[in-house]
Amino acid sequence: MFIKQKGKINLNRKMRFIDIHCHLHFPRISKSVDSIIQQAHESGIERFVVNATREEDWKLVEVLASKYPSIIPSYGIHPYAVDDEKKLDALKRFCLSTHTPYAIGEIGMDKSISRQVSIQLQRHFFEEQVKFAKEHNVFFTVHCVKCTAAVYEVLSTLGPFPKGFIMHGYSGPSDFVMKFAELGAYFSVSGYYYQLSPNRQKAMEDTIRKIPQDRLLFESDAPDMAAIPEVLIAYDEENSANTPNCIPYVLQKGYAQF
Repeated sequence: MFIKQKGKINLNRKMRFIDIHCHLHFPRISKSVDSIIQQAHESGIERFVVNATREEDWKLVEVLASKYPSIIPSYGIHPYAVDDEKKLDALKRFCLSTHTPYAIGEIGMDKSISRQVSIQLQRHFFEEQVKFAKEHNVFFTVHCVKCTAAVYEVLSTLGPFPKGFIMHGYSGPSDFVMKFAELGAYFSVSGYYYQLSPNRQKAMEDTIRKIPQDRLLFESDAPDMAAIPEVLIAYDEENSANTPNCIPYVLQKGYAQF
């Protein structure tokens, strides 16, 4: 995705990208998917991993993937959607019945919602989905907020993962980077960097520098992480949403300096 020389990333105008994490099925942008994908292709973004986060999303993402060959569908139960144990069985049945290659995600653990959804229940759902991904030899995408040690404990117990997994929007401690990498991790970063305070930007820079070059990926997290004004689209009179077109801008404006 980039060429690194003398500590800097030199962008190639003919570069091609994969948006390793986005949500093109979300209502804020779903009506504009045709134009979003066309514009992204013109910017060199060739593939999109579209992550479903709850049972209601799975069919939406499957339909998108059947319509757009550039979409890689990913099905999962996000920590926010964790509740009924039956959802795990429903996910497994859905994945085994789909007719297109798939990944698992977005899954993981999030301490910020521990009052609404217990960490124990989040961990159980995470473990079961990771086991399923490994059993069926597909990669998975991890949502990890203030749970780095707990997520690592789960993955180190169940791993390693020859098919690999994505630490989505990774901004965790730098000393966990190589620990995750040894299990098969790749690390995706986004325009989130530009939403941080200077001190947190510095900490994130230190983390990014620890990521092996062949393990660093880029994501938009569209329609979220709207930090690059040039690529936003309006979805109503007062609000705008992020698009995959942010990826070349993110590289040019910030990550190239690392």
